[in-house]
Amino acid sequence: MKKIILLAVFMLFIGMTAASFAQSSGSVSSVTTSSSATSATTGTSVTVTAISTASSSDVSNVQIQLIKESGPGDFSVSDPATGYHTSTVSTSGTSKTLTFSAGTAGTYTYKVTDSWSGGSFSSAIDTIEFVAPTSLSVTGSPSTITLAQGASANLEINIQNAQASNILTSYSVASSSSYLTVSGDPVSNAGTTVNAGSTKSLSWTITHGTGSSCFTGTKTVIFALGDNSNAFTLTVTGNSSCSSSSSSSSSSSSSSGGSSSTTTSTTTTTSTAEDSIEISAVLKVDNLEAGVEKIISDMSQLKTTETKIRKIFITTNTGKTNIEINLTKLGEKPASTPQPSKEVFKYLEIKVPGLSDDEIDSAKIEFEVEKTWINEQKIKADSVKLLRFSDSEWKELSTEKISEDDNKIIFRATTPGFSYFAIAGDREEFNPIEIKGNEMLIIIIVAVIIAAIAAFFIYSKSGKKSNGYSYRRK
Repeated sequence: MKKIILLAVFMLFIGMTAASFAQSSGSVSSVTTSSSATSATTGTSVTVTAISTASSSDVSNVQIQLIKESGPGDFSVSDPATGYHTSTVSTSGTSKTLTFSAGTAGTYTYKVTDSWSGGSFSSAIDTIEFVAPTSLSVTGSPSTITLAQGASANLEINIQNAQASNILTSYSVASSSSYLTVSGDPVSNAGTTVNAGSTKSLSWTITHGTGSSCFTGTKTVIFALGDNSNAFTLTVTGNSSCSSSSSSSSSSSSSSGGSSSTTTSTTTTTSTAEDSIEISAVLKVDNLEAGVEKIISDMSQLKTTETKIRKIFITTNTGKTNIEINLTKLGEKPASTPQPSKEVFKYLEIKVPGLSDDEIDSAKIEFEVEKTWINEQKIKADSVKLLRFSDSEWKELSTEKISEDDNKIIFRATTPGFSYFAIAGDREEFNPIEIKGNEMLIIIIVAVIIAAIAAFFIYSKSGKKSNGYSYRRK
């Protein structure tokens, strides 16, 4: 009887000690979230602000992650680039933002989960609706116009929201030729809200350039909304003829949906394996105007089938003329680079001689990845990133998913310059079991009690054997 009492006292002491230890280590007791929108167009980034609060003491090395609970497609977290924050959560509250988008329309639920060595804690589940850009009605005027060299005209775009809720969307407007300039309202906006039952109006001045910027035939100005790359098109007819002193001597063809005239030449080296074939394209850009985004989007010129590059966006802080963009799909990892930590889909090299990183205000690369590769290699789709080689290492670029279909996923990455690139992703891993802080405490106490009981019975059995042996020795 005495042994049973001693055992009970011992187990109580151990349990209280374990509870005290678990509580002293600190835990996250609250995670609240707020969102920049409850409804957004596909391809538009939404920002969630998460405020995490620790209970009794600060908790270090907390992973703060946005997790999709349900929905018809995947989330693409563009900020932070890793997909999660690692931070210390204080008792006064720690605030972090996570930016994400979806490429498939539908209703999604999500939460923010804080994970640390002692457990995890999740926010309440929130809901967001991603709608197709066509849910917003886009009208423009005019749709066709003739502009002689030096002439200008206004382009008016109206975005009407007939829905019952406000919708966050993004837009951009760009000309297919450097001979046409666009000025007026901002040419792009990553997040603008169109209120329910209202219309948002935008206006730009389209100008047929002077000097050597004369063109004949037609050019286009394209308005994109969300991930709809062609929500409205203005067709501009130029001069009936251009004098030799004012016309461009370039024999290049206009890149479809872009903002520069380009020509390409292609060289191919032969190999028995398709992935080891090197494909190169040289794209000649007549003019880069300071502060004006140029878009190269002709997929035949970009050799998209081989390179997987769909568009290149460039904004410079200084004017440039006769620029060449050298795009190469490499057959293997560049010899001068280390092995990336991710599984690589394609290696690329993009060089722009005569354009330094300091002269680039912004640059983006849009690329596609086949779902067959993602499925065969067991890649997490939301982990796909564009890596850039700089300062002797591979660095992850901020990459967001733009859209997807049955065969491929389209991503867009922001880069500070050009160099070697790798399209890569992480293999799937088993998700750890989510354990709340109080659940971890119970597990610790139960484990200690079981260990104490086992130790007691081992001790009792050992004592009986010892006594029996001593009696036999008289």
